[in-house]
Amino acid sequence: TPITAAAANVLNQSMSAALSSQLVLHAVSPPPVLDESEAETAVPPPVPPNIISQLVQDLMKHTHGPACVALTIIIKIGEDVVKQLLLKWRETETNKPLLPRLFQRLGETNPTSENKSVSGYLVQLLCTWCAGAEVVVKNMLELHDCINLFDWLEQETNDSDGGNGTMVVTKGLMALLVGLWLEYLGECEHAGWSRNVIISTIKSRVGYSNYTSLLESPRSSSQQIIHPHTKHYCHNNSMSQNNFLSWYGIHANLVRKRIVTMVASIPSSSSNDGGGARSKEEDGLAKLVQEQSTEMDQLRTQLSQCQEKLHIQTTECKLWKSRCCESTSDNTSEIEAAVEHEQEFINLQKQVEENNSDLAHNQEDVAILQASLDQKNIELEESLTDMTQMEDEMRGLSQAYATLEEEYQRVTLAADSVALQASADSNAVVATPAGEDP
Repeated sequence: TPITAAAANVLNQSMSAALSSQLVLHAVSPPPVLDESEAETAVPPPVPPNIISQLVQDLMKHTHGPACVALTIIIKIGEDVVKQLLLKWRETETNKPLLPRLFQRLGETNPTSENKSVSGYLVQLLCTWCAGAEVVVKNMLELHDCINLFDWLEQETNDSDGGNGTMVVTKGLMALLVGLWLEYLGECEHAGWSRNVIISTIKSRVGYSNYTSLLESPRSSSQQIIHPHTKHYCHNNSMSQNNFLSWYGIHANLVRKRIVTMVASIPSSSSNDGGGARSKEEDGLAKLVQEQSTEMDQLRTQLSQCQEKLHIQTTECKLWKSRCCESTSDNTSEIEAAVEHEQEFINLQKQVEENNSDLAHNQEDVAILQASLDQKNIELEESLTDMTQMEDEMRGLSQAYATLEEEYQRVTLAADSVALQASADSNAVVATPAGEDP
């Protein structure tokens, strides 16, 4: 009903881990009952102590879908603390724990009958409870009714509920529950169960191919599956379905990886050496299976990202289409004018970018020319310095030449004077008569 849907939505939005833990703690260990005088002065508890007990009572009734939804939300938000505390809860009348009662109720609903949608709630509750909790898995495997899941998985799926895929989801959740036992049981053996026993039971009772098909069917794109929560207890169907598929996909991927790892590592029973060891060909096939599984996980992740991106883009396109359809003719002209202005702005922006690019190139050219000019100035200064040095040297040479010229003139004059004096003396000797003293 809409009231139940609204209540589930409010519970999901308002529930916190602390509040969830307190709810279960009050159910496991109720607060003391106060007398009238103490009750008048006592501070009332923040939450009623009997909520969990009331939900369990409703769960045992015919219409127990809302109780399953509420308990699933409380367990999912409370995580490990709540999961372990719920194991200690006991029914007041019978003193029975909750897990046997859930499997008993699951057997009463008969998942392959008309109550398959109700069974889906119960199986999802069990999946949420045991996911990531080894102690919960061990408690489940201690129950004799746990073997019934393999019986239900063996039965042929005949979904006659109008094609909405409810039975497909229910059996997919059952396959997921068995896979969560395999994932979180650990390496030890408990109550006669171990990982090898579980994988062998899957192989013999269900078959790897059939089990994988059941595990993948709820999120198969070829089926328009409507989850029971989506159909009956949520206003926004698409959002609820996406949340369920996201939660389911995370845990289904863990189970797939575990199964591939175990199947690839199981020794062959038909080996020729009789020791159970695998041949090189089988080792190669096992390695190939693991590599293909890794590639499939990567492709699945990429596909999920692309689908999310496509969903966002589709939503935006629908929004813009709705706005365009709702706009009047005046708004259309305004939008066209705005588009034109936007286009002009884009063109101007491109022109500015081109101008900035040309300016950057010109600045680079100017920088190159400036560097060349600076180099020429340096060379000119060096040439001027050389010319100054040469001028100084020329002046020195000119002065030295003038000094040598003067000295040459003086020496020449002195030599000429000596020569004249010698010539005069010679002439005087020639002119003196014989016998006279010259």
